[in-house]
Amino acid sequence: MCEIVREMTREELVACNNELMEENEKLKEARFAVEHNNNLVQEERLRHELFIDPVRHGKWIDDCTCSVCHWIHEDGEGFALLTNYPFCPNCGAKMDEVEK
Repeated sequence: MCEIVREMTREELVACNNELMEENEKLKEARFAVEHNNNLVQEERLRHELFIDPVRHGKWIDDCTCSVCHWIHEDGEGFALLTNYPFCPNCGAKMDEVEK
């Protein structure tokens, strides 16, 4: 980076200006690369959410066991607790399945 500690000649000013322009171009390229990477990450997250992780549907069996992963909502001593969660905290299944 150019340091101005005294009066500069025209040639020194031109060289300093060129150096600053090169640094500016490098920063623009770096910013573009970061934005491009952020876009790729967002696209990958969206693809993952839309196509890889379909919503699983389940229901609470006896109001405490997930029908998808069979996780049991218990207190710390092993007693089953009644739950009305709209999603299973263990597998993420949406609890909207109805009995037929």
